[in-house]
Amino acid sequence: INAVYFAASGVKGGIKAIEESGKNLIIITCDDFPFIKEQIKAGKVQATVCQEPFRQGHEAVHQGLQHLISGQFPANPIIYMKNEIKIAENIK
Repeated sequence: INAVYFAASGVKGGIKAIEESGKNLIIITCDDFPFIKEQIKAGKVQATVCQEPFRQGHEAVHQGLQHLISGQFPANPIIYMKNEIKIAENIK
């Protein structure tokens, strides 16, 4: 293999294991938590896919609560999230 994609937690341990193996792999993750940002800036992670995790959770709870309280369904059952791929050149 020449690349690893972390779709969930375990990034810190995974990066440590890759470093200990001595392999030079392309690493791609999800979201831009402080640890991930540090790893991108250090050149250890090449990219991260951001998909608004806070908004995903908030919208789900909000819509569910609205339905429980008032019986209302969302006007539009599809809620689009902004997806971004962040790399060293565009991560803040």
